[in-house]
Amino acid sequence: YSGATTISSGILKVGTATALGAQTGAPDGTTISAGATLDLAGIATGVSAERLTASGTGVGGNGAIISSAQIATPFIGVRYLTLVGDTTLGFANRWDVGSNTTAGISALVSNGFTLNIIGTAAAAQASFNNLGTTDLGDINVNLGNVAATNILYLQGDTTLGQTTKTVTITGGSTLDIFTSSTVTSFDKKFALDNGILKIDKTGAISLPGTFLLTNANTINASGATVALTSNNVISGTGSLIKAGAGSLTLTGLNTYTGNTTVSAGTLALADNAQLKFVLGATTGVNNSISGAGTVTLGGDFVIDTTAADALTSGTWTLENVSTLTGAYGSTFTVVGFTDAGSEKWTKVNGATLYTFDETTGVLTLASADAYASWATAKGLTGLPGSSTDPAKGADPDGDGRNNLYEFAFDGNPLSGANDGKVVGKIGTVGGNQVMTLTLPVRNTATFTASSGDQVSALIDALYYKIEGDVDLGTFANTISEVTGGAETAIQAGLPALSSGWTYRTFRDSGTVPTVPKVFLRAKISETP
Repeated sequence: YSGATTISSGILKVGTATALGAQTGAPDGTTISAGATLDLAGIATGVSAERLTASGTGVGGNGAIISSAQIATPFIGVRYLTLVGDTTLGFANRWDVGSNTTAGISALVSNGFTLNIIGTAAAAQASFNNLGTTDLGDINVNLGNVAATNILYLQGDTTLGQTTKTVTITGGSTLDIFTSSTVTSFDKKFALDNGILKIDKTGAISLPGTFLLTNANTINASGATVALTSNNVISGTGSLIKAGAGSLTLTGLNTYTGNTTVSAGTLALADNAQLKFVLGATTGVNNSISGAGTVTLGGDFVIDTTAADALTSGTWTLENVSTLTGAYGSTFTVVGFTDAGSEKWTKVNGATLYTFDETTGVLTLASADAYASWATAKGLTGLPGSSTDPAKGADPDGDGRNNLYEFAFDGNPLSGANDGKVVGKIGTVGGNQVMTLTLPVRNTATFTASSGDQVSALIDALYYKIEGDVDLGTFANTISEVTGGAETAIQAGLPALSSGWTYRTFRDSGTVPTVPKVFLRAKISETP
């Protein structure tokens, strides 16, 4: 017959490929009303010549179109399908939509409606073949949790439709961009909840949409070079497994807080891309990167330390360098941390200091290094060689005094002006005029005599040494500290010191009348 067919309710099960009429085009065709179901019943080639219009979830929510038996290779069950409402397709085995031979037939017209792909058995499987540029809206894929079979394939020139809508892959199902795919960019939002996105095709492919991760999820780049581009932020609380021998490049400012596992192939974090780590309130609790694959880290780590900031110590492994292959690139940074050199990054947290070590992949929290705290407070937070280089041996202001010197003597590392805090002059001590040297030192520094010099005990990772000589030779004169009140007059009028430093005054043993010439100097070092 040549007229239209309407399935208003219940299930219509076809017995032959031509059971729905002449299939010659309008006004021929079959409409599946909301709540009704068409069963393809395993018929070879299904009803691939029939123009179908569908909506609804079908009888019992199992699908507006199903096939109660397996359709033989090449699996085509439906070629022409128009959605007039949100629609569910049900799969107990495999049947496909489209054509296995003709590309770009535009046979799926979804009108932006939601398409649900559900499975009711371990053999549930589907493929969208050569559908061209589609107008698919949201797509929900939940075929089941058997990774080997519960797969929706994309073949030929099939696209995913509207870029503002979302493909949701749940329940252990897989969306497979198959080897036959000719599409190089799938611009769609993705939401994975125990979902798998597999790229079997070779060559470069981009996924410009956002990703939302819940629970454990996999991106399997079997032989492809996959780029999640700069607009593609991966968010959510779920984890990401990078599988397959291909490569996956992340270029977005990613905020997901689950673990990242590189089980095979390469995961690359591009320059200016980010991975986020969140520390727990106890040591060792955090998300991390691990696996047996390769990582190249040229982007940035963002470490949320909020929950751990109240601790006095702790250790967190961010990257398992013992199992992963790869390296940190020259553009790698830790956001909010200072490049401390030697592949270490630091952040002052009150009286404690966070240190991330690229060589171990470990973040530690310990008592703050006084120098690091000072450097941060002084604005020394730049890169090596910059005008705010925090390295101890750097001299950002070019005054000939490096940062360690500036720290030791309460200087300003970003100003070459003489601050007048280190002063040599003749002072009165015990009624005698003597040569003195007054200078700032770290609070609670203790000095003792050592071969005529005055040498401090280790304080804040440095030593002070005060020496004297009459001819700039051996500097073997005997030096002592001025105490007992005489230092007060000598120090009068000197500039105020920053918190953490105090003035100390030292003298040569000779008096001016008997030793009219003497040189005093102060030295600092990190070793005795």
